[in-house]
Amino acid sequence: MTNTDKSRILRPVVWMALFSLLVATPLRADTVDDDAQAVVNARLRLDRLQYNQSRYRTTPEETVALKTVGETIHQIEKKYDVGTPLFTRASEFTGKVAKLYGEQSQPARRAWLEDQYPEVQQVVADYADETHRKAALSVLAGEFLYDSYGWVQSEKFRAYRNAMGMLTDAQRKLAEDHRFHFEVLEKYLPAAAANSRSVQAYRRREDISMLALLGLVLAGLVVPWIAAGSYGWRTPIAAHATNDRNPLALPEKLSVVRLRGREYAVSFQAGQVLEEKTWTETHVSASTSGGQSYVTGNTVQTTPVNLHLHSTVVQKDRVWIRDLAGGECAWTFSDSAFVTRQGQIISFISARLRGRRDNPLMCYNHTTGQFDDIKGNGINKIARIPGFRPWAAATLIGMWLLFISSTSSRYQMTGVVDGRSVFTLETAIGAAVVFLVAWMYTLLIKRVFRHQMRRKFYKEYYPAFQQFFQQVTPVLQQHFKNA
Repeated sequence: MTNTDKSRILRPVVWMALFSLLVATPLRADTVDDDAQAVVNARLRLDRLQYNQSRYRTTPEETVALKTVGETIHQIEKKYDVGTPLFTRASEFTGKVAKLYGEQSQPARRAWLEDQYPEVQQVVADYADETHRKAALSVLAGEFLYDSYGWVQSEKFRAYRNAMGMLTDAQRKLAEDHRFHFEVLEKYLPAAAANSRSVQAYRRREDISMLALLGLVLAGLVVPWIAAGSYGWRTPIAAHATNDRNPLALPEKLSVVRLRGREYAVSFQAGQVLEEKTWTETHVSASTSGGQSYVTGNTVQTTPVNLHLHSTVVQKDRVWIRDLAGGECAWTFSDSAFVTRQGQIISFISARLRGRRDNPLMCYNHTTGQFDDIKGNGINKIARIPGFRPWAAATLIGMWLLFISSTSSRYQMTGVVDGRSVFTLETAIGAAVVFLVAWMYTLLIKRVFRHQMRRKFYKEYYPAFQQFFQQVTPVLQQHFKNA
């Protein structure tokens, strides 16, 4: 190929390059400027959306906008990738974006950040009381500082600080109070109060505290009953040996009395009266009142001393009997209507709680047919529920409930300063109330348990023991007749 042919081929290429330099370059410069401004606008929008996402709970529309703005920026930046017509202007595009963003981001951020906060004059007009006014300004200044990531060059922030001045302890305590803090937010920043993640977290904590309080109240009502009923939930005690062939032996269903999880071994004893003696014991107690002196002017006056005597009379019955084995022993009954005399055959049923002596439940005179439950004293003794477990459970739960309620922002009794509970007279009074309520609740539990145990005993065991006494009467009469 000759040089003439080469020049003929290259001439159109050169003319096309010159045309692109003369015509297309101004158009591309305008495109770079427009793209850079579009990216900066999108970044400013993205900054606001990301701020909302980090500070507040974003709405579904804002979530979609985040994705759309990100895609817009990506599409514009792709125009300057390697291999594209604008690749040669990529560095220019990047420089313009950085310059424009640096110039516009701070003013834009300052504008939309300051616009959502109230003016100092509005806060001053809304709060006539100085303590509430300065506490509100402190809350707004703190929120603004948090929103601006520590940017303190704002005129509005400086106005808040100047109007606030130095806070007293009372003003600082009010500003740190959660309820007042969020009242200020709801008053001046309703969107923030409705969507703020910190507010939502606080409300979740309050909900959890509320559930914890309700759970503790329910536990305080239920656990003491379980603690009271759990007494005796251990290895059952061994009942007295029974022998179905022995007509004087207790049936297996009567050899152990089971009441509310507690088990009592039951024994049967019988004998013929050899001697009976009755006497009374008088118990006297005394108390005094008065005897106080007081001064009125120059006169000393003294109230008379009053002596009060209280006496109780208890009837005692001691019966000497010959038992089934032929030996002699004495039975003593206190304050009982049970009567007997020499030669009569009597028997009684006694119950034994783990580690304790036999406790008479009822007596029967096989000669006269008299049946006596010793005024219910026997069943009252075995139906007693130890009060320490329910009282301890109620007290512990009550103290924990007091601790949560005293440190909770919604239910605080003593106030919270810097997250530390200040225990004052109110807390001490609350603790005393917890002890008193736990004690009264324990008395109620013991009363209900005793009533239930007595009702079950008289419904299930009382008739069965009566029937047993009547069944063994002929056997006992024949035994002592032969003796």
